Amino acid sequence: MATQSNSITNRIIIRADSQNSDSPKNAQTSREISLKSHDDIEFAITLAKSGESISASAVARVSVEIFDIGARNAPSPRIVKLLLFKSTEDISDISDTCSFNAIIEVAAEENAFEAGSKWIRICAFSPEGKRTTFTQGWINIEESFGDSPAAETEIVQSFLKTEDAKGIFLQKDKNLSDLLDKAVALENLGALSAAETLQSIESACSQKADATHEHSEYLKKSEAQDLYASAESTEQSLNEIESEINIIEGNINAAENTITAIENKVLDSHLSKLSAGTLYFNNAKLFGSNFTIPNFPFSICATVRIDEWQSDSFTQTIFQYGDYGSTTDPWGTLAFMDTSSKAQLRLTMLLMIDGAQKRTEINCEPNLSEFLGKTHTIIGICRAVTDEALNWDIYIDGVKQSITFSLKNVIVDSLSGTRNWAVNTSNYSYSSNPASANPMMLRNLYVFNFDVSAPAAPYSIADYVAGRLIPPALKPSQVSLALENYTIARNATTKLVKDASGNSNDATVQGSGTVAGDNDQSIKAFVDEIKTQINQSNG
Repeated sequence: MATQSNSITNRIIIRADSQNSDSPKNAQTSREISLKSHDDIEFAITLAKSGESISASAVARVSVEIFDIGARNAPSPRIVKLLLFKSTEDISDISDTCSFNAIIEVAAEENAFEAGSKWIRICAFSPEGKRTTFTQGWINIEESFGDSPAAETEIVQSFLKTEDAKGIFLQKDKNLSDLLDKAVALENLGALSAAETLQSIESACSQKADATHEHSEYLKKSEAQDLYASAESTEQSLNEIESEINIIEGNINAAENTITAIENKVLDSHLSKLSAGTLYFNNAKLFGSNFTIPNFPFSICATVRIDEWQSDSFTQTIFQYGDYGSTTDPWGTLAFMDTSSKAQLRLTMLLMIDGAQKRTEINCEPNLSEFLGKTHTIIGICRAVTDEALNWDIYIDGVKQSITFSLKNVIVDSLSGTRNWAVNTSNYSYSSNPASANPMMLRNLYVFNFDVSAPAAPYSIADYVAGRLIPPALKPSQVSLALENYTIARNATTKLVKDASGNSNDATVQGSGTVAGDNDQSIKAFVDEIKTQINQSNG
């Protein structure tokens, strides 16, 4: 089998056996893995279990993570910092022409780690999404001095000899007597001679005695009256200014009332005639930031149609929040998962705790013959994760689904944090992942800060399935997100989908394709009409 690459790039060959607990080694040297900082490198990974090679069909993805967990002899608990996460879905079978299951490239700018000991972990994920750690342990990062900032030049301290200093500076105990020329000394010090001092005092006294001098300390009454306005006239002027300000304020209020009337008129004549509207995703996604994750319980609601099950990736997200690797905040999704042969609708949430990924999820398996090509309401409800059985639910068209798989490996009773969010990506681990290429229709994407299935819920599952509007009293405190069903151009390059929850979670359209709403032209006409009537009102 070929084991060498014709490239000059440093290739680290790792034979990762899930049953071997030793730290990974470079198979070419049989020594601990050592990386030179700022080099381009390749990890060539062979997966095995008890010495038996793993088939490519058993692996959907392979990942490499590098952490900084402190010195090798550091005491517990350790502080864990994720330095690198790379993964690949390009998995090969080992054969006479291929020695590795996967090759993961790390660019020089990604390999900018500080010198010292680091911790590496290599995992593989099955097509069902199950993770197995094949190897983990210490590696060494070598210092690359040529890439480090240049050391500052030492400043050499200079000193004067005592005799040299006496020739340059005055001596304290001489009291200026060591100056050779007394006149020069007075001039340098800015001091006056005795005669000059006396003359200055006499001049000041003379000016003080002259009451008509232009710098006299006091003004005559007649002079003050000529210079300053009286109190009565000043008060009158202030009253006139206040009156003018009141008139201006009245004009502003009248203009605002006129604008409001115009907006209401246009709203009645245009928006009231719009249909419910739908967003059409074609190889593009929505991206937003600063989304405040609601505390338990919360509900994710969406009305969705797909005509085919996604095939270009493992995931097509309906809604996702957060990014992989955070040590404080969760990330999660409501998404279509896996291939059409084992189609799943998944509701999941993940956290990083002590450097390990902890996941909570439920899955149901929709009948694709009935699901595809039709519009469905989908609701995922997340409740606090306690010691008791996991109490999460998925509803399709108002019907509670049978859960075919569930997982709980962490207890979480409350949530917090502000995270990025996205719609229609190909991987829920990161909101920055590319858009799914599978077309999707979406409307009424809402996130409520309560359990919509609860008997006393202010907005129920039946309300959502029936398409009822969200009561205004619930916004913004009980609604985290309420996406409009249209897009609007902010400028020539930026297209938005507005958030009507009152929390300003507007989304930006991203990707090589398009996101469009069937009411976009009506909204554009509405905005143009407002601009026209405001311009006419202002003359």
